[in-house]
Amino acid sequence: KKSNKPESKYYALLIGNGSGYWGLSKLTGVANDVKGMNNALKGQSRKWQITVKENLGAEQMKRAIKTAFVGATADDVCLFYYSGHGSEATDGTAGALCGIDADLFYEPIGIVYPTELRDCLTEATPGKVIVLLDSCGSGAAIYSENGGGNPKSFTSAIARAFSGPTIKVESNTGELLDESKFAVLAACAYGTTSMGGYVTQKLLDDYLAGYPEDGELMKDGSAFTYALVRAMGFSYPGTGRIESSADTNKDGKLTLKEAYAGVKNSLNYMDKIWREFVAAYDKLSGEDNSDALGFFAQATQMSGTPGTVLCLLDK
Repeated sequence: KKSNKPESKYYALLIGNGSGYWGLSKLTGVANDVKGMNNALKGQSRKWQITVKENLGAEQMKRAIKTAFVGATADDVCLFYYSGHGSEATDGTAGALCGIDADLFYEPIGIVYPTELRDCLTEATPGKVIVLLDSCGSGAAIYSENGGGNPKSFTSAIARAFSGPTIKVESNTGELLDESKFAVLAACAYGTTSMGGYVTQKLLDDYLAGYPEDGELMKDGSAFTYALVRAMGFSYPGTGRIESSADTNKDGKLTLKEAYAGVKNSLNYMDKIWREFVAAYDKLSGEDNSDALGFFAQATQMSGTPGTVLCLLDK
């Protein structure tokens, strides 16, 4: 029997702020992040209506949200993706997305606070929103002191309380903790850094094989988006399909929970081979680079219904 329910439409807004910042450093990998995410969405059987915006100021970002999802109904799916600078502070700017006109050091301007992001997305569409944040401090949007946002964060919060100084929360956090509205993957935890650059075993093998000649240690892009695009079944940042190891039940659908686990596993692997590389490099060079360990130990965060489908893994 044919359902009378209207067929869902899919809208995506991809924002990459990599260059043109007033007072913040250029992020050379953001262009690859946006390209990779765009390719991963375009390659699905779902026909996404994709809007790509790059190097926007804060007010331009808000306007882009309002216009990208025009016409979306409660039955439709909207996806918001951001790659760029974010505030890793634990003060009132925690988790804010930085426009290219951002100034975080004197008077906070040119930023989109998590509350503003929430309000803009809520105003733009009555339906659910998938939010993917690849920026420093992005976990603030789903952080709560009692462990909300990350299935393991409550345990982690207790462990931190007994093992060392805790973060003093001086700002409103958890603005996107609404499972009825948002499904969120954030690159890192509240108050921490999102890693720019990613590393593969081949890159490190090639580097060591060419020692002592200069080699390429890391590629332009972000570790989070690199891992997420590959979990979605695409090479990064190209258009080639790959097998997604994140689809653990092999049903051809990548859920929020599977994407979270896939990204975490990828980051853990990068961290492992990086540690092995540092040890091997130190042995060859006679140096001590132990301060570079844990480079990719990035605390990806998740909030929302675990079964939310992020993408279809079309063969």
